Amino acid sequence: MSAASLFTPSAEPRGKIIPAGAIFTSSARARFTSSLINIQAIAGVVFKELYRRKDFYVLFILTALITISMGSVNFFGEAKTARYLKEICLLLIWIAGLLIAVTTTARQVPVERESRTIFPLLAKPVTRNHLLLGKFWGCWLACGVALVVFYTFFGVISAAREQQWPLSAYFQALTLHWFMLGIIVAMTLLGSIVFAAPSSNGTITLACALAMRMNGVSRTLASTSPPPTNLNDASVSQM
Repeated sequence: MSAASLFTPSAEPRGKIIPAGAIFTSSARARFTSSLINIQAIAGVVFKELYRRKDFYVLFILTALITISMGSVNFFGEAKTARYLKEICLLLIWIAGLLIAVTTTARQVPVERESRTIFPLLAKPVTRNHLLLGKFWGCWLACGVALVVFYTFFGVISAAREQQWPLSAYFQALTLHWFMLGIIVAMTLLGSIVFAAPSSNGTITLACALAMRMNGVSRTLASTSPPPTNLNDASVSQM
């Protein structure tokens, strides 16, 4: 090899240079994928726990029995009984969904703390944020599946009475109800961290949910009611 060849640039590549942004992107993607796997695993455990218990089945059977028994009653051949039957069924669905969301979420963190299963769970590569997000997603997903079953039953009962399927209205009601239960699940999960007993947490969350509901009903009634008339103006106009 000559001395001139040592100073001439070689055409062969010395190695591929990986930019720092690509390394950061790949590591962030790996951490994000690992976080999703942890959250999905915790949510799957919560989802299976709900349907192993008897809360959902008892509430669904009670809703079906009350709705069917009220639908079998004929009030003097009145044709508008389908409207009252739908209102009763929707009220029962709202109460059942609220009870499922509160009772399922209120016992997640206290039971894990009492049975001491939360400590080996956090010792694994699972952070507190993963645990809370997994609990929230599992409870919210279970409430959504329960609402699908309830609203399917509601649609069958309504179609048997009115012979029509307003699927867009049912889908809108199901979606709004599910998002409302997401707020309730978040409030209950926050209460399970603050309060030690699930009973006190459930009672406070139910009271807050009922207060929110009554506030919405009062605003709806106030917006739909006619404005009050002034009796003095009415007497003057008659004169």
